[in-house]
Amino acid sequence: MRQNIVGRLWVPKHGDAEEFPLTPQEVDTLREHFHVQQEFPELVFFRLISTYLLRDRLTPVFSAADRFFYQQHFLNRYSYKQILMTQKR
Repeated sequence: MRQNIVGRLWVPKHGDAEEFPLTPQEVDTLREHFHVQQEFPELVFFRLISTYLLRDRLTPVFSAADRFFYQQHFLNRYSYKQILMTQKR
């Protein structure tokens, strides 16, 4: 979505072209050379809908959705925020 929608039509662009979360494929590439441990301190996923599409309206609702789904774990890998800890193999 970020590559095709953000910055076009009515969707504002925040940040710059170089700023984006690592993709799962990029993390897998790191795993070829390092032991990688991923941590997700919080889920920042649904709040982006509020920021990009609704101009920060309904932020509390989307923040609550992020908190709820963070506890479920299955969407955490899609969070905008992640911490990677690497150790040489």
